[in-house]
Amino acid sequence: MAQPGYTNPPGSPPPPGYPAQPGYGYPTGGIYPEPPRNRARTWIGIIAGIVVIGVIIAGVSVYILKRSAQQWTLTAPGSAAGLSRDTGSLDQSAFAGEVSTLRSGVTSLPHYGSLKSTVSALYTLGPNQSVGFIGFNGTFNVQIVLKNGPHLKISKASPGPHGGTAECGQLSPDTLCQWSTPTTVGIIVVIPTSAAASQESIAAASSLMLRIRGAVEHSGHGS
Repeated sequence: MAQPGYTNPPGSPPPPGYPAQPGYGYPTGGIYPEPPRNRARTWIGIIAGIVVIGVIIAGVSVYILKRSAQQWTLTAPGSAAGLSRDTGSLDQSAFAGEVSTLRSGVTSLPHYGSLKSTVSALYTLGPNQSVGFIGFNGTFNVQIVLKNGPHLKISKASPGPHGGTAECGQLSPDTLCQWSTPTTVGIIVVIPTSAAASQESIAAASSLMLRIRGAVEHSGHGS
């Protein structure tokens, strides 16, 4: 029997021996719904993981870049590769903060060169996934690469017709790819946004990266 004055916290199951109280957000019968996926936590986790684990120089002397006649510039259009913008306010707020963190990580790399501008966007990929795109424009002296780390296995990927280098990897439940040239660095992260979505495969993410790269990266002036 409930004791006089007992109030169960909203959203939590009653302790043993206490009856369920109406209006407190839990069902009878002992089955509790899975809480919704916190997308802000998703971005904090994946972008922090990239900064700590991946976006570093793997031997600066090995990855010194040669200047090339072909230069590229990244933009963040309202739609890309047939994907429309994800305009959720929670997503945008968390994403903006982590873009800033990633930018700081890149510019802290020794002898990286100069960063001219940053572009970014969240796009909707069907009903159960979003894609985050982060792009850096500049003059880069070193190759930005992703490295293997705890729970993160990196694979080489095709950079496509624009050249440079590319890698993809999985950091459960998300899949990420990045490409790098002497004038651009682009990163995409495919994020499940519901329990109905599974982790994107490396092959699918790599293909998506090339589609998005073709939509956001444009030819610049030759040197």
